[in-house]
Amino acid sequence: MKDPKQLETVISGATYEAPIYRIVDGKPTQVGSQQIVFCSSRIDQQGFFVDSLLVACGKTLQDNFAEEVPDENITKAIAAIKTALAEIKEYNTKTKQ
Repeated sequence: MKDPKQLETVISGATYEAPIYRIVDGKPTQVGSQQIVFCSSRIDQQGFFVDSLLVACGKTLQDNFAEEVPDENITKAIAAIKTALAEIKEYNTKTKQ
């Protein structure tokens, strides 16, 4: 099984290939891969904004762990995502002036 943190670079700064997994009986198995395409000011293409995927990651953590007693590591991860979103917003505000 490929490490889920290891993405292949297809187009630097814009397109990456990530492994896809299926969970069966609590065990992950890699079943393929999929490209994640970002909008980039350097390349004319359709894709996600980084912000959208960060929000999706944060919501996934919150939704999957909402029923449990909050784990310190998950709480820190969600806080880090919120900080990253705030930094991106500040950067975008500065660059649009």
